[in-house]
Amino acid sequence: MILFVGIGCAYHISAYLKTLGTKPRILCLEPFGEFEALVGDFVRREIGSIPIWYDWKKFQTLPSTSWIPEGIRSFKVFLHPAYARKFPEVSQEILSFLQTIGITDQNRIAKETYEKLWVHNFFRHAKRFQENPAAFRIICKKLPVRKNQIGCFIGASPSLELEKDWIEKNRTKVYLLASDTSLGFLLQNKILPDAILSIDSGRGTGFHFPANTPDQIPIITWLGGSARIFDLPNPKILYVSTHPLDQMARMYFFPEAPILENPTLNIAGMAISVLEAFGFESCLVKGLDFSRTGGKTHCRGSGYERYDRLFLTRKKSLYSGRYSSNASWIRRTSVLNFWKQWNPLTLLEELPKDVSPSPYWKNAVSEISSEFPRTGIFWRTASASLTEFPARICSILQRESRILE
Repeated sequence: MILFVGIGCAYHISAYLKTLGTKPRILCLEPFGEFEALVGDFVRREIGSIPIWYDWKKFQTLPSTSWIPEGIRSFKVFLHPAYARKFPEVSQEILSFLQTIGITDQNRIAKETYEKLWVHNFFRHAKRFQENPAAFRIICKKLPVRKNQIGCFIGASPSLELEKDWIEKNRTKVYLLASDTSLGFLLQNKILPDAILSIDSGRGTGFHFPANTPDQIPIITWLGGSARIFDLPNPKILYVSTHPLDQMARMYFFPEAPILENPTLNIAGMAISVLEAFGFESCLVKGLDFSRTGGKTHCRGSGYERYDRLFLTRKKSLYSGRYSSNASWIRRTSVLNFWKQWNPLTLLEELPKDVSPSPYWKNAVSEISSEFPRTGIFWRTASASLTEFPARICSILQRESRILE
């Protein structure tokens, strides 16, 4: 979708439309409301039914859902050069506002895109638990902090390739929690993590797990996680997320289990919540810096190279999908800065001497109640009785909960 800012008499938009064979999704914003009375009728004849908003200040107060069509994942902004030159302050104000809307809207779009998948996976994986409860555990409590216990989270930025020697040297001194994206690189170098953390439900997640993934490494995830990892024989350690279905399951089946929050919306944030629940005093991170090498955004062995082959054509380059411009990538460092500010654990730069991991963390994990998950009728009835339960999820649940029947 394209948002034209600065309409005037709309000659440039009319000319643009004539170059296109099909009608694109276009929105128009004229910052100055006075133009509507002067040229509004003329503009309407020029560009037809394309939506136009007049008066920047009024537009600023509108909810994004009132002007961003359903299903739109992103939009490009075209600011007329004359407006940028003659009204620089207003132009900058508009661009800053739209950038904020874009960031906020991405979270909304992600929820809408994955909402059905999360609910479907929740009941699909609850059914898997019914079929094989011995393969599942749950983080049932937060342990008190234990001195000299250090966790090490492994991200998948290109800098991880430079940390291989350090990880090999200190592997036995830390609890190694690997992101699913880093797993391929670690296994290529014969480094086995203590656990794998996987939170994404997208199709690409399955490509992070090579065919030679050892069966004994537990996968820490949630019931709405990727279907691929629940098909693997590896033990599953579930955590209770902030998703409404997880909250409901906690209320009825495991009320003592802590809710693990992730305000960063990044896997590194969930890693810290897991390590905190396991009683670790401090942590190190490797491969988490949002650095790039020649534009590359992930280390080797991430699985994206296999996933990308499904979309490889001679007409469209994969460069835009796997490589990012410096300007757009720098914006992502805000996630890292927020993660550092929020991190409740002591973040170490170097590993202290005379440290070694212990199985203390296992005390945070227990079996899941055999009463879980009951039947689809139970979930439909229970969700209907909760006045604050989200109506959208309740609607999806009516169909997906039948998996349990």
